[in-house]
Amino acid sequence: MTEEEKCDGEEGVLCDWCGEEEAVGVFFVPGRGVVGLCPRCRVFLVAVLVDIA
Repeated sequence: MTEEEKCDGEEGVLCDWCGEEEAVGVFFVPGRGVVGLCPRCRVFLVAVLVDIA
């Protein structure tokens, strides 16, 4: 989303995990269902899932 789009009053969807940053995509998280995640939470979640597997 560009700065121009944000200025038009259109808000981005916040991350469902941390609630602080704009979500960049929707992902399936085992035990949590489908959630929108920001880049930081997405990387953290992938690291946790790789460690578990």
